[in-house]
Amino acid sequence: MNITKINGKYYNITNFKHPGGKIALSHSFDRDATALFNSYHPFISKDKIETIFKKYEIVTLPDNYSLLKGEEDVLQFDFNTHFSIELKEEVKKYFDKLSKKDNIDFLESVKATKKRLNDYYLLTSLKILSNILWLNGWWISLMFLPLFDWLSGNAIFHEAAHFSLSRNQYINQFACYFYGIVLTSPQYWYIQHNICHHSYSNIPYKDADLHIVFTRYHYIFKKTIYNPIVQICLIFSLYWVKNFKIIYEVIYNKIEEVLFTRYNSFNYSLFMVDRTIFIGYYYILPLLLFNFKKALLFIFIPQIIISFFFMLNSQISHIHTDSLNFNNDWYKHQIEVSTNHGTSSLFNFIFSGGLNHQIEHHLFPNVNHCHLPNIKPIVKKICKKYNVKYKEFNGYY
Repeated sequence: MNITKINGKYYNITNFKHPGGKIALSHSFDRDATALFNSYHPFISKDKIETIFKKYEIVTLPDNYSLLKGEEDVLQFDFNTHFSIELKEEVKKYFDKLSKKDNIDFLESVKATKKRLNDYYLLTSLKILSNILWLNGWWISLMFLPLFDWLSGNAIFHEAAHFSLSRNQYINQFACYFYGIVLTSPQYWYIQHNICHHSYSNIPYKDADLHIVFTRYHYIFKKTIYNPIVQICLIFSLYWVKNFKIIYEVIYNKIEEVLFTRYNSFNYSLFMVDRTIFIGYYYILPLLLFNFKKALLFIFIPQIIISFFFMLNSQISHIHTDSLNFNNDWYKHQIEVSTNHGTSSLFNFIFSGGLNHQIEHHLFPNVNHCHLPNIKPIVKKICKKYNVKYKEFNGYY
């Protein structure tokens, strides 16, 4: 039996056929999915939601049943303030016009456009070419491999993991593993990023994503965090090491300790398969193809570079003077703890995978990155009207 709690009520969703697929639905099993549900369904009318929910609502919980540890008293946000309602309505108008203009279904209008798909094909071709060069021992591949693994992984994997790539659940699932395996395990990412980070952004001991790579180390290096040498060491070393750390955490059942939550449908077998492929391909195969010294270079240089790319792009999106502030209005909170950079720069968009529009991404995680530049003016306009601080910078510097 699969039960979830949303907006204070319990629902038995065992037989519910979710349009986004089983993986998306499983995020909510045995937990208070209020923040998760509301953030991923911003454009559905209240009446429609209530009509659907009535079919699955349960008044009395089964005997001896309980939600996962800590899920009965999770932090509750307000999703229906004047600010959030107007924000959602105005952005919805944009997609209404887009769906009519392109003669497509509304839910299709928030996914990848044909132009975005062409970007995917190009990135995929470059990713495959760079891997071929790497396997054949070309020295130039030491830069090309991490660059195109990063560009394709961050864009396509990230969108697929948020179910904003396609309405087809199988396309999203395939893209998660094909493009994301070098970055992390999708099984782990669903907990760390989708559930913890996007629901409870920048909230210590709730947001596992930021806590792991920022909060914990921020306190350790509090006196020297502004020392460039410390920053560079952290940026270069943390993420590729973390790929091995998560294997340890899963094998020794430390997920709850590190991520502050359990993911009850975590597929351990699939996790071990994808991590075995990752280690075999990126760490063991070079030892079989090249002499030992060359193999070490072909193993560690790409991993350190892609770690740098990841840390550079992820950390600047949420670390600033207001990064640990809290607002009970979920939409205001997302805006206040996030920041944009170089939104008028094509380079910034490509290199960040569209996440230089971090504010818009956090407000509407189910929207494909290609739409974020277009809804930015709407978001800024509403922020100005309600005096909400909208942070953006010229670029990476």
